[in-house]
Amino acid sequence: KKNLENTRYLFNFFKKLKKRETLSEYLNNLTPDNLLSFSKSFLKKDKSSLPVNFITKLDEEIWGEDANEVKKRTINLAKSLIELLRECDLIMHHARDESLIDLSKKFFLCLDEYILDKQESDYSSLEFLTWKVISSDLGAHIQSRLDYKYEQILIDEFQDTSVSQWKILKHWLSSYVTSELGVDYAAPKLFIVGDPKQSIYRFRGADPQIFSRAQEWLVKNFRSEKLQTDYTRRCSLEIVKFMNSIFINSGKNFFDYRMHKGLNKIDGNVFKLPKLSDEVNPTNERSDRDWLVDPLGDFESNRWRKEGLQIGKALLKIKTTVKQFTWSDVRILVRNRIHSKDISDSLTELQIPNNSDLNRSLLHQQEVVELISLLKLLVEDTSDFDFIVVAKSYMFEVDDEDLIWLKEFHEESLRELSLSNILKALVEHENCFVPKNLIILNEKLLEFKNKLEFLPVHDFLQYVLYSTELVEKLTKTLSQQKINKVISNIEKFIEFSLDTDFGKFPSLSKFLQKIELATRHKDFEGLNVSFEDEFEAVSIQTLHSMKGLESRIVVLAGMNEPENYDKNSIRWIYALDNNSENISELFTYRTDDLKDPKLIRLLNYEKALIEQEKLNLLYVAITRCKEILILSAARHEQKNENWFDFVSNFSNELKIQ
Repeated sequence: KKNLENTRYLFNFFKKLKKRETLSEYLNNLTPDNLLSFSKSFLKKDKSSLPVNFITKLDEEIWGEDANEVKKRTINLAKSLIELLRECDLIMHHARDESLIDLSKKFFLCLDEYILDKQESDYSSLEFLTWKVISSDLGAHIQSRLDYKYEQILIDEFQDTSVSQWKILKHWLSSYVTSELGVDYAAPKLFIVGDPKQSIYRFRGADPQIFSRAQEWLVKNFRSEKLQTDYTRRCSLEIVKFMNSIFINSGKNFFDYRMHKGLNKIDGNVFKLPKLSDEVNPTNERSDRDWLVDPLGDFESNRWRKEGLQIGKALLKIKTTVKQFTWSDVRILVRNRIHSKDISDSLTELQIPNNSDLNRSLLHQQEVVELISLLKLLVEDTSDFDFIVVAKSYMFEVDDEDLIWLKEFHEESLRELSLSNILKALVEHENCFVPKNLIILNEKLLEFKNKLEFLPVHDFLQYVLYSTELVEKLTKTLSQQKINKVISNIEKFIEFSLDTDFGKFPSLSKFLQKIELATRHKDFEGLNVSFEDEFEAVSIQTLHSMKGLESRIVVLAGMNEPENYDKNSIRWIYALDNNSENISELFTYRTDDLKDPKLIRLLNYEKALIEQEKLNLLYVAITRCKEILILSAARHEQKNENWFDFVSNFSNELKIQ
């Protein structure tokens, strides 16, 4: 009622002002329906206060002696409106939380039904089922079998343990705790290894807090002894000195970091490359690409290609000074694998052999591509691409001349048919001009179709290898090392097919669906291959995939890359109880949301964890290097706190001619 009186009072004064007609109309007839529209014309965009200079000197002159009262009432109305909008937003956010939580429960129930129907599972389900079994009435029986089987438990990389994993392990170990005096004599010996500074998998559910919580619990209940070391056998003394400088002398609050000591006495160095200038189109418009000379891509790709060229030139320079240098000594690390191709293209331009995460998928290896094309062709014989891949494969070795002959026949008379169907028609009509290799190909395709009617995929693939004499054909053209690699990839592909329906049924269509899914998801389990033993090449990979590995020379690329996330997306955030075992609070939020004190507290804590994990990731990246560390970045139009500026004061500039 008081606010309505205020709006009527203010209406009489704002209607006197030019360019305030819309605001005056709202003040004259303010209702719940037009409240949001009114706030847009009355408050700042973030609804936090009145705009600067909302009331001008000219306004005050028009209002005369009532100016102070009008200003006072305007400010009070703004405060009341801000408070009302905040309360409304919080109510809406609470309703959104409840709705999304309810939808999530329904989603996971549907997912459980789907998994049960398909007789499949995912990793989270396995963890949940493990907890369900070990905490049920069957738990004692399960634990007795574990007691019988295991006398010692060794857990490595414990800093990457998730809440659910620790909950399962703690439940198992708790059964041995008989009193405050200690554990039962039958308890297994327990050895846990980890480093909280290397915790970089929060996106998978890993929680670095669990390390310290588990440490306290084990010391109390298992009388565990805590051992620590600050020595590194991997990194050269220069790299150790560099780490100590940035994590101790920089003023960053890097938890649990103590002065490191190195045992590797080899000469090393830390170089930074000049930060490349950021080339931005001044008109912010994209001109037409000259497709004859310009590669596909945008300014972002060009920035990465330019950085890749500078990295390549630096490596060529280092190659002339480092003893016993090989390209396999070098790993280039990026945060996001999407940029691997740009760097790879630049290295290839400089004739530097390289391979990246993007070409390490088993499904991208030529011998596997040929088998997949064969399977697709047998399901649907309309793809000329798959036909040509199969025809030219080591299985059939059809010459280009024969395929050109078939293609010319296709263009002249049977354009509406696929190459596969044209070949079939020609052979059926006993055309005497059909090349012998094409006749053999047609016969084999018919034979394979018949076999697929009753053979599971993995048995069929074995039959293909045998009937086409693939190994014998490979022996004639490839080195023994390459043959071993090809056969290994094919065997791995057959193992992958065996996982579909456990290989019990002829399930080609389902297997092809699984291949399509695995192709879309680059990290599909079990489908990565290694080229390290095949040829000398620079390896380009993500920081996370480098965990647990090491290299003589490491390049940290894109150290100025800004954080990318959708600010308009709705994200989840939760808090755990004091034992880090159960979720105690759960919220959703957008970046621009008004937030209540509980959510603000959680977000501040989350921000601290994110900043900590960024430093963890930098620590992991640096500690992969044995001898020479190279830091690289391009200037970015987006101003942000970044790794390159953070560490550049503690490294030497490597000039590239």
